[in-house]
Amino acid sequence: MEAPTPVSALVHSSTLVTGGIFLLTRFFPFLNQLQFFNIFLLIIASLTILMAGLSAINEID
Repeated sequence: MEAPTPVSALVHSSTLVTGGIFLLTRFFPFLNQLQFFNIFLLIIASLTILMAGLSAINEID
């Protein structure tokens, strides 16, 4: 199976990121009313940063 071209991969990833940010912004007033949403969002963001940092440290060019 062939991989997508770099331009196609960028277009798809930027579309997904934009869509996710739009949905989070759109539904934030509703989600903010949930009791543990802010803590959950903080934990998910921290884990994402940690995984990205660890993978960057272990990357060998």
